[in-house]
Amino acid sequence: MPTCGVCNYRYDYFAQNYCPRCRLRELVQAPNPHGPQAGKLKQEIHDRWAQILSQKDVDQGPFGICGMAAALHVLLLQRPQRASDLAAATFWDLWGGETVITDHPGLHEFPTGCGAFHIDLPYLIRRDAEMWHQQRPKLQKAVHRAAPGTQDRLDAVAALHDAPLFHQQPFTDFCVSRALGYLLKAADPSRYTTEKCDFNTYFGEPRIFGIGSRKYFTRAGNLALRTDTLAFILRDLLGADVTIAHNCIARNDQAEWEKYYRYREQWLRGVVRKQIGFDTHTKTIKTLQAGVQQMIDGIARALRNGSFVIAAIDCRLINDGPPPPENLKFDHWVVIKSVGGAPNDYQLKIWSWARIFDVSRLTDEYVATHIYDLIVGRFWSGASPD
Repeated sequence: MPTCGVCNYRYDYFAQNYCPRCRLRELVQAPNPHGPQAGKLKQEIHDRWAQILSQKDVDQGPFGICGMAAALHVLLLQRPQRASDLAAATFWDLWGGETVITDHPGLHEFPTGCGAFHIDLPYLIRRDAEMWHQQRPKLQKAVHRAAPGTQDRLDAVAALHDAPLFHQQPFTDFCVSRALGYLLKAADPSRYTTEKCDFNTYFGEPRIFGIGSRKYFTRAGNLALRTDTLAFILRDLLGADVTIAHNCIARNDQAEWEKYYRYREQWLRGVVRKQIGFDTHTKTIKTLQAGVQQMIDGIARALRNGSFVIAAIDCRLINDGPPPPENLKFDHWVVIKSVGGAPNDYQLKIWSWARIFDVSRLTDEYVATHIYDLIVGRFWSGASPD
């Protein structure tokens, strides 16, 4: 394993041969914390966050942080001041109490329902560097595919050259979104470790399984959020009232579904849960059309009442691609903006990757098999989510 050229810390990935803490120090602490480099980075963060606030939008870029980006997106829509608090706490380690975010003093600790926590920015910088490192093979392929002398080639070379250095976008977006993952780690270490180890065991390379060390996954692996953990972040860390709705329409085995439902209740106690497509009177799963109609009507009602709707989907709903593995436990998180249409001809507007996808002509079966769990909620207290 290589060693940092400054502090001799053994580290996996580097930006210009520095570990993240030394890279942070080199940029903003020595020799002049208010010098040209520090000022440039500060201005970039300042400008990007002002743009994020204005557009109420955030870009996850190529990083697998869809759940955290979706949570930040709905927070920006309903509680922009709280989102700025999160951004101010995220970048405290750069300039302490100085104002990095417009009209907002620095915040040393971010208050949550589990306590107030300091956000370790060098940790986020390390995560940013590692995730860019994972993107390098893709970026190198893009350079080789582009014709020499074209703008595509120049853009691909620039992207390869910039990774994993600091840059305006999506560095600011990544840090503030991924700060929610750090808060999860601080507030509930056991939940954080379980999510990270399960995800990386599920998708990791077979040779890694033989290591037998959870420390490898918690340090070097990626963090993906399952339904109950994203609901925990929204409810316990950010302060939203949430309801979880589980889709059981496409599950043919009722006994297996009930076993799964009871298991999920162990993950996050005290949250309201609903079962889409389950008839509570007859204790049976509804027909496909009735179950989908219940889902669409529920989403429409929640949106009319001012709630946000975050959905776990099969990514092919908005992006053509290969089918996911059977019984996939980790999905893609999006925000549903609107629904409409009639049976076997539904239309949805879906937010993801800082853009709106208009999805139309959806059949009942397609909806039932491509939209899984829903998290419905509001960010103001005293209101009960649908």
